[in-house]
Amino acid sequence: MKYIKNFKIFESNYSLEEFIDVIYSELSKFNISPVEMNRIINNQIEEIKYCLDAGISPKIWVDELISDMELGKKDYLGMLSTKPKQFLNKYL
Repeated sequence: MKYIKNFKIFESNYSLEEFIDVIYSELSKFNISPVEMNRIINNQIEEIKYCLDAGISPKIWVDELISDMELGKKDYLGMLSTKPKQFLNKYL
């Protein structure tokens, strides 16, 4: 009878750069400037490394950050930004 080998269930599939890229993409949905995003990442880098080692998903971490920063409310930072419309120039 063959046995299944043990493996780590919560092993992270992200590198640090990929983890931070996911955080940037999730935070870019809100009205936060890139400078402010860099400050958030720089202040939270130790917690990000811990979450990466613990196997916590970046989406879960960002959701907790959003709830801590109260970005879901209808204030200036909590507004979801929309993608700019692309205009097509037509020459007649």
